[in-house]
Amino acid sequence: MREVIQKVIATETEAKQVVQAARTEAGQLAASARAQAGQMLEQANREAKLETEKILSTAEAEAAREKAERLARAAAEINRHIRLDETTAQAAVAAAMCCVCGLPAGMPVAGPARSEIHTLRAGPAAGAPILP
Repeated sequence: MREVIQKVIATETEAKQVVQAARTEAGQLAASARAQAGQMLEQANREAKLETEKILSTAEAEAAREKAERLARAAAEINRHIRLDETTAQAAVAAAMCCVCGLPAGMPVAGPARSEIHTLRAGPAAGAPILP
């Protein structure tokens, strides 16, 4: 009977050791799984950040290209519709000369300013925009 009790106690001790070893292994597996999940999450975040930066860069380039196209179309539209007649050209040159030279408004324009008026009257060079 004593042998049976000792075997039961030994079996119980062995069972406790097996359970403890299993708990330890389960804890190690869980910690390893958490670490691996953290690494995978960090990698996914890095990849998402790179993809986001790529998308933003592409969108910025597209927006800049579209802006340039719109500005070119607007400038072409303005150039098609805006034409200066001789009176308006003379008034614009006279006003600019008065501003630049500090003269009172309405002063007659003479000298080199006359050649500017002639250039405006002749029209822009072929394909050159009227407005910069």
